[in-house]
Amino acid sequence: MDKLLCRAGFAPQLVLLVAVISLTNWLFLPYETTIMLFEESGLIENATVFLYYLAIIAIWLFRPPALNRLSAAALHIILTAMAARELDLHKRLADMSLLKLRFWTNSGTPWLAKVEAAVILLLIIAAIAYLAKTHARGFFAQIRRAEPVAVTILTFFITLVVSKLADRSLGVLREVFGYIAPDWLMALGQSFEEPFEMILPLLIMLAVMQAALGGRRNVAP
Repeated sequence: MDKLLCRAGFAPQLVLLVAVISLTNWLFLPYETTIMLFEESGLIENATVFLYYLAIIAIWLFRPPALNRLSAAALHIILTAMAARELDLHKRLADMSLLKLRFWTNSGTPWLAKVEAAVILLLIIAAIAYLAKTHARGFFAQIRRAEPVAVTILTFFITLVVSKLADRSLGVLREVFGYIAPDWLMALGQSFEEPFEMILPLLIMLAVMQAALGGRRNVAP
């Protein structure tokens, strides 16, 4: 089992499997069923939030030697923010996303909400900056060597980008051009968005386990 998890190609193959299942669902399930299955605040989204909390626990329980406490805390902050994003908590401060420009420019937004949002964003930015400064050089070196942990992290970033494209592309088309997507296209987007979002915390847990197993082998007699 350890050998399977520590293969460099395991994470990309896992994502590919999810993509094939997602495409199969879209091809064979009625579009209305697919939309209902992957709806916001549904079973898949709630499972994603649960997996983020499991990933946070895994980081602290199985923290590998290469991940110091500050790095673990930074990951904790980022994953908590991603879980909150799944729950749409970023809209609770003023009934709109704190990532939208009008949140900051709208005179109707309470000043206290802006202060809270600024603190949250600065905390997330600081966590990302610390991880980048501490681990970026080693990460790119490991990518060149095709080490399993680095490949899994790269797979995480690619999957994140694809899930966000699936999430926002139709919304942007609607907001900018007034395009209303047909059911089949909405079903296609959701078929990939929600499963890809759900696999993100699994990839984090996989990277932690790969790093922990690798470290254990390095210190083994």
